[in-house]
Amino acid sequence: MKSFRGTRISSTLHIGNVLSYLDEENHENDPYLKLMDAGIIKTYQGRIKGALNASPKAIKDRKELNTLFKSLTKSLSDSGVKLLAGSDSGAYNSYTYPGISLHRELEVMVETGMSPLKALQTSAYNGAYFLKKEANYGTLDIGKVSDIVLLNANPLEDILNTKTVFRVVKGNSVYDPEEILAN
Repeated sequence: MKSFRGTRISSTLHIGNVLSYLDEENHENDPYLKLMDAGIIKTYQGRIKGALNASPKAIKDRKELNTLFKSLTKSLSDSGVKLLAGSDSGAYNSYTYPGISLHRELEVMVETGMSPLKALQTSAYNGAYFLKKEANYGTLDIGKVSDIVLLNANPLEDILNTKTVFRVVKGNSVYDPEEILAN
């Protein structure tokens, strides 16, 4: 594997998909939109207006650039560049919701042709090394921080299985997602 002197890339492909197609997709009924603060939702309006008022050429260029970024991400991964999962969710980044957008980021990485394993590694594993925290995070080992997400199905078989959360273990506490949603 080639060395790229510690270069890391956060591709943020999911937000590229969302923003590239704001002129085509109506997000008014997104289930996660109900969880967002009205102030955050208000920040979306500038981006939405810009997308809807863009010229046909700007719309075409935006979509072509999104396709290029996906291809580039796959090429970088194949070349040994370590990728970092990042969803770019937050104010002004319309319809990229905290939490679920990370799942979508991994899905889009796999859609580019990356393996589910490589996509998963962009999160905790590569992130720990990037932050120089690999002594305590990134892998399951005795003595490391015990934050774990237990799934009902294998994400190596289907990346969509990252959404099948059975339990979350944070330190000495165990959380049941269904109980959290019920409260």
